Amino acid sequence: MYGVTATGAPVAQVRPPTPVPTAPTTLASLESLVHPSNPEAPSADFKSMLNISISRKAHRALTKGELVYNSNEDSEGNGYWAMVSAPGILRQEYWSPGLLSTKRLAEHAAAKAALEAEFPDALTGEQVPAGRGGASTMAYTSELPSASAKRPASDIMLVADEDPRGRLMHSVQLIISRPVTKGEISYTTVDLEDQGLGSVGYVSTVTVPMGGGSSESWTGEQGESSKQAQMNAALTALASLKDVIAPLEEERRAKKAKQNRDNLDKLNLRSRRKTSHQSDLALTDGLGPPP
Repeated sequence: MYGVTATGAPVAQVRPPTPVPTAPTTLASLESLVHPSNPEAPSADFKSMLNISISRKAHRALTKGELVYNSNEDSEGNGYWAMVSAPGILRQEYWSPGLLSTKRLAEHAAAKAALEAEFPDALTGEQVPAGRGGASTMAYTSELPSASAKRPASDIMLVADEDPRGRLMHSVQLIISRPVTKGEISYTTVDLEDQGLGSVGYVSTVTVPMGGGSSESWTGEQGESSKQAQMNAALTALASLKDVIAPLEEERRAKKAKQNRDNLDKLNLRSRRKTSHQSDLALTDGLGPPP
């Protein structure tokens, strides 16, 4: 249940359009991904967690081919990168943030990136062993919901509209031009009943970094639960930042398209060189030893 790992991926699936660190520094910068007792194993089973999260969102088990991983070795041979996609379910493709020593680690890194962006709650649970080379997974493995399972209308609306907290994190990363670190986006939620305000419900305020050491805060509409209140705050922030985010998103897409074209050219060049080398070897073998 780890999704489908694509083999022999089409040439068009190229390396992510983000700066990739060299092999000696990558594992240090991504050390939280690697299990402390086994450098070849991920610290948690992010692929299973992503599969479960997507299945819950879709209210069904995934079929083969819906969740796809593409992984390849870097053109310089420094490590592996991976991309995960689930068209129609995930908002976009997600890439591993750097080169990893194995394809397996790269795929788990891509899965973790997808979880952080779209299912942040999945990364806050208790970890339990998963039995794959020291990896572990969250205590997030209750039975997947069936299509006929009854859910509150508000929950169904949230699933259909996706988690705005993940969208806000992605948008803030575009604004500050770097990944968001833990604690930079904070939610302060107030229980109205506990505050003696004569109302039952929750109100949340989200504070996000805006670059240059500055930050901004938005308060959302009242929600029936703490989670709903946080989502309302995220929606308020997204609405306010819409005009700021739109041109940045367009610029990101243009850069990604250019980087994809450049990487495609590199992959094609590498393929031609390999084919030429193999042809030279075949020609040399055909000549045989001198008389």
